[in-house]
Amino acid sequence: MNNQDEVAQAMNSEQEDVGTRLRAAREASGKSLADISASTRVPSRLLDALERNAVDELPRGPYAIGFARTFARAVGLDEAEVADAVRAQQQQNSVGLVAATDTYEPADSSRIPPSRLAWAAGGIAVLLAAGYIGWRSMVMTPDMPTGNGGEQATNATVTESATRPEQPANAAPAAFADTEIVRIVASGPVWFSLENAEGRSQFDLTLDAGEFYTVKPEQRSLFLRTGRPQSLRIRVGERTLPQLAADDEIVSEVGLDGASLARIAASPPVAASSGMQPPATPQPTAAARQP
Repeated sequence: MNNQDEVAQAMNSEQEDVGTRLRAAREASGKSLADISASTRVPSRLLDALERNAVDELPRGPYAIGFARTFARAVGLDEAEVADAVRAQQQQNSVGLVAATDTYEPADSSRIPPSRLAWAAGGIAVLLAAGYIGWRSMVMTPDMPTGNGGEQATNATVTESATRPEQPANAAPAAFADTEIVRIVASGPVWFSLENAEGRSQFDLTLDAGEFYTVKPEQRSLFLRTGRPQSLRIRVGERTLPQLAADDEIVSEVGLDGASLARIAASPPVAASSGMQPPATPQPTAAARQP
């Protein structure tokens, strides 16, 4: 008998001894394969294969080593010794394959969270998602300022009523309160800017015909500037003010406070240039622009 045969015989003897030792240790503990399977979460058929040294019936790679370690620990044997023996048998049966050094061990049943905890975690996740959606909807919803008449106006996608009549431009009110809703209404494509007292632009926007922009309360201290006054009107509450200047004339320093708007309302109407159409009332499908 040559040296290779002697080594193989010794390995076979050791492997058979491992299976016998596993079975003897289990029987000495008074446990069945079903008992070991319940405590280790290793299927009974794999435990039986280990006791019979049927390594070919085990999963290849580190899983078999992990099962062997778990079985040995459950019956009080040396884990490393049992694992080395099973690894040696795998190497003998798998010529040309490198033995895996990492091992996989089944999860300890005592460390697995109960189903109640998993359901509670799922419920918390659903509540967090719902809260985030609600927060997003609140953040993305524009403010709804209220005028003297209790009208609510939105700064995003608002329908302008086509039946709202325009007040006579030459009937000036006594005064405009700073709480009145002020809108910049476009009858055609128009660009405008809101500037501070130094003439520096703080906000600008281009509107299409039928669209309007609701001036924010903090913007009432700014001044309006535009180059197409014929395509832009200022509306205070239910009242539409006269055209600010002649067609295509650049206007600036138009105050948006109550006193300045009252002066605009009291000013005489500006005649449109030849061939220019007066501004139209915003259509029902007009959308308010939000900066």
